[in-house]
Amino acid sequence: MTLWQGVVLGLVQGLTEFLPISSSGHLVLVEALTGVHFTDVTVEVSLHVATLGSVLVMFGGRLWAIARGVLRRDPGSLRYALLLVVATIPAGLIGTLLHHQIEQQFHSLIWLAAQFLVTGLILWWTRGPRGDRALPSLSAATGGAVPWAVSCVVAFASGVWSIRFLMALLRQGRLYAFAPYCWAVGLFTLVYALWLV
Repeated sequence: MTLWQGVVLGLVQGLTEFLPISSSGHLVLVEALTGVHFTDVTVEVSLHVATLGSVLVMFGGRLWAIARGVLRRDPGSLRYALLLVVATIPAGLIGTLLHHQIEQQFHSLIWLAAQFLVTGLILWWTRGPRGDRALPSLSAATGGAVPWAVSCVVAFASGVWSIRFLMALLRQGRLYAFAPYCWAVGLFTLVYALWLV
């Protein structure tokens, strides 16, 4: 991995991790376009850890308050913690039951294109009255160590920006704004995949 590839991967991970446009899908696409291929998941995991740092910077105080509330058996904190646990169950079940199928299709550009297009449709269906939305309050190995480190720093910094951007869109009820982007990326990926055949 060269320095510029590290910067690109860090930007892609940070900018897409918290937006409803699939960071993993973008990483697969960028790997295909730039020729970066990892023999293990070390780089991808470290990029996710870097963006986890963005979450801790933006919401660390809120998460710590919830943890303290759970220890004190505060009803609001217990409910919030329960919702966080419940929200992880669908992804956990799908990952466990369909692990092999997902792994086999993960780097297929045709499959990736279809996922972008479907994501766009789902986002488009979010149009309509905003209603009440509960938003978290904002209190405020492989190719060289240097490119890898730069990639993580860029992922962290762009992740912070991405979270702020997403929160602004959520307040406006405009998740559907990402639908045309997903369709465009999906069509581009499909054309690129067919061109490679």
